[in-house]
Amino acid sequence: GIDIMKFGAAAGERKKTRDEFNISNNEIVIGMMGRFSPGKGHEEFLNAAKSLNEKTGSLKFIIVGEASYGEDAYENEIKNLSDKLGLKNVIFTGYRSDSVNMLSAMDIFVFPSHAESFGLALAEAMAMQLPSVSSNSDGVLDIVSDEQTGFLFENKNVKDLAEKISILIKSKDLREKFGKAARHRVEDNFNIERQ
Repeated sequence: GIDIMKFGAAAGERKKTRDEFNISNNEIVIGMMGRFSPGKGHEEFLNAAKSLNEKTGSLKFIIVGEASYGEDAYENEIKNLSDKLGLKNVIFTGYRSDSVNMLSAMDIFVFPSHAESFGLALAEAMAMQLPSVSSNSDGVLDIVSDEQTGFLFENKNVKDLAEKISILIKSKDLREKFGKAARHRVEDNFNIERQ
């Protein structure tokens, strides 16, 4: 269940959070949130970022989270991959207790996890009226309505992920339409009071 009072479109300090990371008003922020652990899809996210950078300017990519116990080596692998891909516009925030603020700074939420029991961070992002691009994996299919609240992409398919993100980058109207529908879906299905 989601606390829909805490996670809402007006929640969070968007400008303050974007200022903290030197993100300008005209930049579109694409973000993911979750612990660094194999199978969360960080590799796909970074490779999609490289593809999108080749076609579009004024983008920032934010990865919120830190390694779980014993998985520091994996976090380092992901940061090294970012360097290897030459990504200059990726922000690693580390652990943040203010997830509402981090989500408020984003324009598009990406959930590339290979499998989940339930994608809680995805549902929280949807409650914040964020359009999403998510893998068509277990634990996601119950949350996202494809082409209504966001896009589903083929699990582990970087090309498909980048193409779906690109559609949302190009259309503010579609981002807003998906975002509003996402909020309604959370209110109707994942409200913690109802659960």
